[in-house]
Amino acid sequence: MQNSSFKLTNKEFELILDTEYPLLKKNAIDKIQAHLHELGKQLIANTLITRPLPAKSYKISKGENYLNLPYLVLDLPKIGGNHFPILCRTLFWWGKYFSFNVFIRKEIYDMASFEKKLKMCDSDGIHLLLSDKIWQQDLDTEDYNQVSKWPENIITEGPYLKLSIKHPIEEIDTLFEKATYYYGLILSCLNQE
Repeated sequence: MQNSSFKLTNKEFELILDTEYPLLKKNAIDKIQAHLHELGKQLIANTLITRPLPAKSYKISKGENYLNLPYLVLDLPKIGGNHFPILCRTLFWWGKYFSFNVFIRKEIYDMASFEKKLKMCDSDGIHLLLSDKIWQQDLDTEDYNQVSKWPENIITEGPYLKLSIKHPIEEIDTLFEKATYYYGLILSCLNQE
C-alpha cells in the first residue's frame, strides 16, 4: 500500500506536468540576477557608498530554499565569513520583496556618533534587528522592530547592528534609485568627518 503522505494533489500534478513553469522561473531568476549585477556596478561607482566600504567588489549568490522560497543575494563588498566590518546586502526573496540591509560591526565604528547622525534621518520603513540572528532575512518576525521613531538608545544583541528596509518586487524599476538612496543614507551616518 502506498503511503498517503506521498500522494500528489491535483495542483501538484498540474505543476509537474507543466514544462512552461520551470522555464519561466529560470528566465525570471536570470533577469533578477542581471538587475542585481547592474545594481552592484552602480553601487561600486557611487563614492558615497564605497567610501566607508573596505572593498570594491560584489558577489551574487542564489538558492532555492530560504524559508521554502527561492532567493538571490547581492553582497557589497564580497564577504567570506562571519567577520566583516560592514556589509550592504540586497536580497530578492521570491513572492515576498527585495530588502536592503546594512550590517555594521559595532566594535569598529563610533556607534554613539553614528546613532546621533542616524536619529536625524527619516526612519520611515526601517527595520532594526533586535536579536543576534544577523542572517535572519524575514523582516516580519519578532527579531525585527520597524522603527516609527528612533529609540533613545539603539541597543541590539550581538556584534552587529543591522538595519533593513523592504522594497516591493512590483517596483523593480526603482530598485537602483531606492538602493542607492537607502545605502547612501545609512553609510553617510558612518562617516567620521
